[in-house]
Amino acid sequence: MLVRITLLYICIYNRWYKMNLTKETLFNQFLLTPLSDNTFSTVSLPCKQLKKAAVLWLIVERHGQLFALLTQRSFHLRHHPGQFSFPGGKVEKSDANLWVTALRETQEEIGIEEQKIQKIGQLPSIDTMTGFSIYPQIGWVDSNYHPKINSGEVAHLYEIPLNYLLNKENIHTINALSEGHRYDIHYIPYGKELIWGATAQIIYQLYQMLR
Repeated sequence: MLVRITLLYICIYNRWYKMNLTKETLFNQFLLTPLSDNTFSTVSLPCKQLKKAAVLWLIVERHGQLFALLTQRSFHLRHHPGQFSFPGGKVEKSDANLWVTALRETQEEIGIEEQKIQKIGQLPSIDTMTGFSIYPQIGWVDSNYHPKINSGEVAHLYEIPLNYLLNKENIHTINALSEGHRYDIHYIPYGKELIWGATAQIIYQLYQMLR
């Protein structure tokens, strides 16, 4: 299976938006709006017994520009094959907290050492139709990280400019009806693919916080 790391630069002028994001901007934002492990989003799903999960959104700086690390799930997986995601998974009993869960899953999926990662903060949790309550953790990773991709779970590892992901022109929303309830579903075009689902919702949360 082909595994690669892709560094994407978006050059289409109407898709590019300068937010002047820096490492200091991100750290200061989360210092001003701290969240505890028990913070939940306002969206809840009826009649669902939710399991806790955590994902890790890593951000890296290259040549003065910030990039987000996203994975594309392996195409042979039973659940969400080929979809864009952040490394993460279900909370285990042995995990001391949600940050530990996110670090463990990141190590398993893309092999980045814990010593290369610094915690920035946490976004509100997101409830999914698949029965999980996802707690997004935000981290900073050294630019000289050396990933070891688990090809059983990950097809590709991407570095996508943060300014592109947080550009309001790139974030689209549709309203869907499921089991008598309406939900906003966000998606972001990426080449011939779409970033959608919980991943797009997490990106939208950070956009809302920083705008």
